[in-house]
Amino acid sequence: MILVIGGTGKIGGEVIRLLAGQGQQCRALVRDPFAASRLAGPGVELCQGDLARPATLPGAFSGITRVFLVTSPGPETVHLQGAAIAAAAAAGVERLVRISVEGVGTPVAAGILEWHSTVERVLADSGIPAVNLRPTSLMQNLLGSVETIRRAGQFFGAQGDGRVAFVDARDVAAAAVGALMREKHHSEDVTLTGPAAHSYADLAGQLSEELGRPVAYVDLPPDAYRAGMIAAGLPEWLARDLALLEDASCGTVMPVADGVERLAGVEPRPFREFAHDYRGVFG
Repeated sequence: MILVIGGTGKIGGEVIRLLAGQGQQCRALVRDPFAASRLAGPGVELCQGDLARPATLPGAFSGITRVFLVTSPGPETVHLQGAAIAAAAAAGVERLVRISVEGVGTPVAAGILEWHSTVERVLADSGIPAVNLRPTSLMQNLLGSVETIRRAGQFFGAQGDGRVAFVDARDVAAAAVGALMREKHHSEDVTLTGPAAHSYADLAGQLSEELGRPVAYVDLPPDAYRAGMIAAGLPEWLARDLALLEDASCGTVMPVADGVERLAGVEPRPFREFAHDYRGVFG
């Protein structure tokens, strides 16, 4: 039995869908079974529990051999994921696959990198055979700019001409399922990227072609970008981290990795396919 933690998110939900499609039995840990009822289906059971309350976890881990773990980024990452790792170790879990982030171990002083680095150390110390998946920036992150793309035909960033190998969340989920299902039980860290590195201007050009109307990328100084995100309602820590990470990408070209192909057995989706699939969302 596979336990999925974080099944209500864009990656975790796709992991559940793929596992169910393969006929795998899985259990989804949810805080509110009623709110998460859409996840239930053939081969998928819901189990109520909360990583913030470790006492609620032993029942969810009963009979579990493999675990998929993803949580929303935030200052509580170490506490929440540490609770999941402790429960997995106590239950004798044979494999844990978790979503980390590309850039762990680099000198960029972003909290999200520091938190994931700490969790990776906690996981290594637990002795559980584990796979840390380190995806680059998700193509789906661009959905956060849907309103400005619809209204003004533009989106903002602070990446300059830096080129990132953006990866589709659906491919991250497929890689996670591949890591969960394979026979090998050794630990490793795997970088997940798309098939090519693009600048934000490249993405704007491809969106323009797909939507049949102009879409422009507006590059901002990091401080202005951070201030704009805070004004739009993002937490200060998140705005700071995003500005730091994008500024660190300026003038760089991210190498493409083979993690998706190696774990999922398929080539990662190009951005143009993402743009086509989400055309209706972008209007």
